[in-house]
Amino acid sequence: MNLVPHSIRWRMQLWHGALLALVLAGFTITAWRLQWNDEMRRVDTELQQQVQTMLGIMHGGPNRPPHRRGENPFLPPLFDDDDRPPRPPGMRTPEDLYDWATQTGTASRYYKIWTGPEQRVEDAAGLLAESVSIPEDLPASELTPLTRDNFVRGRQAREVIETAQRQTILLAGRTLEPELEESRRLAWKLTALGTGVWLLAFFGGGWLTRRALHPIQNITSTATRISSGHLDERINVNEADSELGQLAGVLNDTFARLQQSFDQQAQFTADAAHELRTPISVLLSQTQLALARERSPEEYRKTLEACQRSAKRMHALTESLLELAKLDASTGIARHQPIDLSTIARDCIEHLQPLADAHSIRFESDLKPSPVHGDENQLSQIFTNLLSNALHHSPDQSVIRICTGASDDQSYATITDKGPGIAAEHLPHLFDRFYRADTSRNRSQGGAGLGLAICQTIAKAHGGQMIVTSEVGHGSTFGLNLPLRIS
Repeated sequence: MNLVPHSIRWRMQLWHGALLALVLAGFTITAWRLQWNDEMRRVDTELQQQVQTMLGIMHGGPNRPPHRRGENPFLPPLFDDDDRPPRPPGMRTPEDLYDWATQTGTASRYYKIWTGPEQRVEDAAGLLAESVSIPEDLPASELTPLTRDNFVRGRQAREVIETAQRQTILLAGRTLEPELEESRRLAWKLTALGTGVWLLAFFGGGWLTRRALHPIQNITSTATRISSGHLDERINVNEADSELGQLAGVLNDTFARLQQSFDQQAQFTADAAHELRTPISVLLSQTQLALARERSPEEYRKTLEACQRSAKRMHALTESLLELAKLDASTGIARHQPIDLSTIARDCIEHLQPLADAHSIRFESDLKPSPVHGDENQLSQIFTNLLSNALHHSPDQSVIRICTGASDDQSYATITDKGPGIAAEHLPHLFDRFYRADTSRNRSQGGAGLGLAICQTIAKAHGGQMIVTSEVGHGSTFGLNLPLRIS
């Protein structure tokens, strides 16, 4: 069973929650540890003050012993009743020290003193003092007191040990019940606070993540509707400058191109069916007439000739359709080699010269070097189509001018005829498939309107484009612009 959710939102929320939990846990433990260390420093300071008090008493400062014989159930008195020197200013009395170790109702403080080489117990006070043993690790000197944790009768305690002159060891300690209780309360408070912050951040972050990813859901739902056939829908872009807004803009452009492509495909299919319908109708009608009754050989010949013309027309149309389909399906130029447009133009002029001579049309050429990289056969097809159109629309005894050359970063070729020209409203659509300037759609003359579309497709595959300028009554100029070198 896969425990990791597939939703990006839940993955982000879980990862953020886990990271936040680690951060809050580290903060809670650090805060608790800092508070505990502060408490231990305070307890150590208190215990060190008691050790210093005991040292002062042992050096003769106080004028009273901490207890008389019989008052301490553990030890004989530490001091006699002889007069002592005056107590230094600020020094606590022995009674203060004994009271500190035997506070009524607490039973939490104690001290103990060992003296001599045999380390005998010299003095002690507090209910827990009897259970305290001499430490194994002793301070190296009076300047380095030893602080340690200890368990006395199952109670956690803190102790300070210090060595004095004449092989004396002093120990002051106290249990840590108040500090432990305060530490537990602080731990619960920090845990409750961290849990509250985590819950607030987790669910608040989930809400923010859901809002942040809402555009993705919008994109998904819109793309689903578009894939189901609603090609005119677009993604609503509220924040165009954000990453998702930029993505939505790119997808909208892609959807627009897809819609345009589907529309063109539908139009292309309709136009192809329209173009094929006429020759097929001619074939059917001619064969039906020929089979309706017996006819003379001459009539059969005329019928077969009409069928042949229709078949040739369908053949030319299907060849053009196959050429377009091949160009659309190709991902690049079939052959990529250095060639010169002037050489291609010269070969095409030579190939079409007999057709020009038949109509007394003269070719004028200004063929300067025009180097490009590409497929020679495809570029030759552009020149053949353009020259054939020029010959078809030019009047007899006219001139067709062909020029090639290079300027800046591109090579160019132009073909200018003296035909009837093309109206301005037709120029933007002249390279569309099946488009013809005559709206009557009479195909008795001219092709199916695919020649210029093929030229434009080949030009774009080579990184260039076709252009046209025309004026009604003054002829037309078709141009081909290609980069000097195609990467």
